[in-house]
Amino acid sequence: PGAANNPAVPELRVTLNEFMAANASSVTDPADGDYDDWFELHNAGSAAVDLTGYYLTDNLTNWNQFRIPPGYVLPSGGFLVVWADNETAQNAIPNGDLHVNFRLAAAAEQLGLFDPNGQRVDGFGYENQADNISMGRFPDGSAGALLALDQPTPGEPNVIAGGNLPPVLQPIGNQTVAEETLLQF
Repeated sequence: PGAANNPAVPELRVTLNEFMAANASSVTDPADGDYDDWFELHNAGSAAVDLTGYYLTDNLTNWNQFRIPPGYVLPSGGFLVVWADNETAQNAIPNGDLHVNFRLAAAAEQLGLFDPNGQRVDGFGYENQADNISMGRFPDGSAGALLALDQPTPGEPNVIAGGNLPPVLQPIGNQTVAEETLLQF
């Protein structure tokens, strides 16, 4: 009200942030106590995102494998744990987690998030996974390579050894050079 309309669609910054495809004894599904495989969505954007009608898949050529039902809103900076347990009836349990109709393979596979029009929002392939090791992005929501994480953190920020620390550089002493002269150190 009182301002010009903005027809631009806000940038969607939801990523597949962390996953564990070989959960042998690490993290239990609160719905049934099983050690199910899981992955996590993270909203790095500045606005909440209603995921109703988005799709999740473990095969990037089959983008509409699982349609996210109504009620899953990912707040800015928030996380959503998705259990890849083929037990979608557990979505009725009001714990906030999502359960999809597929499982993750410990062998090489893919994982993808698609918008309601079938456009890929995020996705990747992964190689063979070791038991109880999660792979994720650091910092959360960043692009690039997936890292083996020190500990699984479903629904929480990812952690790596040393934390998110700036690099340590050796002090550089005062330098004096003539104008338009190359300075190397």
